[in-house]
Amino acid sequence: MSRLVGMFVIAAALALSFPAWAEGPSGTLVVRNQTDATMEILRDRELGLIVKIPVRTVLVLEGYLPLGRHEVQVTAPCVAGVEYYFEPFWVSGNATASNVLVITPDKFGKSLMFDKPDCGVGPDIADTYGRCVEYAQKALYQGRLGEENGCRFKGDMWSDKLAVHIAWCLAAQPGELAAKAKARTEALARCEADKSKRPWCEEYAREASTQSTVANVHGCGFSGELWNAEVAVHYDYCMAVDREEAQGAQASRAKAVQDCLDERTLDLFCENFAAACVRMQQDNLDQGCGLEGAAWTLESAVHYEACIQAGQEDAEKSLAAQQAMLDQCRERKEREKAEEQARQDALDTRCGAYADQAVAQYNESQSLGCGFRGDRWLPDYGAHYNWCLGATDQQTGYEASERQKELDACRAKMSREGTCRQYANTAVDQYATSQAMGCGFGGDRWQDNYDNHFNWCMGATDQQTVYETTERQKALAACASRANQNN
Repeated sequence: MSRLVGMFVIAAALALSFPAWAEGPSGTLVVRNQTDATMEILRDRELGLIVKIPVRTVLVLEGYLPLGRHEVQVTAPCVAGVEYYFEPFWVSGNATASNVLVITPDKFGKSLMFDKPDCGVGPDIADTYGRCVEYAQKALYQGRLGEENGCRFKGDMWSDKLAVHIAWCLAAQPGELAAKAKARTEALARCEADKSKRPWCEEYAREASTQSTVANVHGCGFSGELWNAEVAVHYDYCMAVDREEAQGAQASRAKAVQDCLDERTLDLFCENFAAACVRMQQDNLDQGCGLEGAAWTLESAVHYEACIQAGQEDAEKSLAAQQAMLDQCRERKEREKAEEQARQDALDTRCGAYADQAVAQYNESQSLGCGFRGDRWLPDYGAHYNWCLGATDQQTGYEASERQKELDACRAKMSREGTCRQYANTAVDQYATSQAMGCGFGGDRWQDNYDNHFNWCMGATDQQTVYETTERQKALAACASRANQNN
């Protein structure tokens, strides 16, 4: 492969070379090398090489360039007697023409440009890009296997972005590619082997979360990941270590909680219990969960007294039950939010399509000269879209159908009018011919009133109009024959 002619479109993750580029909103730059020489693109004058571009190649630098104005240095390292040049460009959030940087020989003051034979670049660059695309595609496939198996892998090695893997590959040594792929394969194998461990780790994580909550309620003052209240944190830890180590952490945490409880009196416990209940009630109000009852109040004294009356064991059960109710509320709110977003997305898609169709139908009516008026026939996309937001599928379908019916009727009318204009002109011409020949024909069939013929045609069938025209033509022929006989 001595040349790439648009065979690869490479999405290069420049964040690996220039970390600051990946911060904040980013856009895409398309670079087209339309020369027969290898190019090097440098960002600004001080930051050095971004990437080499093979001859006749298009690269898409996607998702890692910050928005705004930039200036790059373009060089042709393998072409003798040429200078570099600087070219400004603008990166926007959309793939527009302003994001395209085109390299042509005339920008170097040349009509043609070729790499020197001994330069050492060219085919290898193309092969490297091709190899890295293949590597990145395999990495994405391994990542999807990890997601399907619930492996919860993290880090750039498991990124779901093709560009990240391509950029890493371009900077890696050949031996590193196989090692990285092997590491992912081994991780997937370990994950598969850990499937039997997951139910145990789920139970371990729930118990650890409860122990952490109890320790917090009692004011034990424990800290660190061992005392995190989130179930997911403990689950990830359990899956990452062998069972013996997890059991050790479990026993250590249980002993620490028991030692703390032994040091606390019921009074101190109930003070912390009341504070926890108040926090939960505040969460209940903030999230709009609507949980009600004696346990859901901001009055700390009420919770304290209830704890004293119930005792520590029942109070802990009550606290766990309240926490479970709040967790269910959060899950419900998140689910409702996702469902509402999905509903809005579907509505936007439906109404966008409806408004596009309505405007297209309006434009067709204008081109036909139908002269329709009213809210149904507006050129305003926004008006149709906003109306659709409050309408049912049946209503939008009816409106679109009615517009189409009116359009079809208008189109048929316009077609009929053309036919009838031709019919009326022919009828008037035939009448004039009969007059010139002195045939003496009369009646509605024989008159020079164009409108009368046209209006009659608009109410007649094609068969009737053809018949009338033919009968007039026959009569004219007979009249001409009689005239010739008389002469």
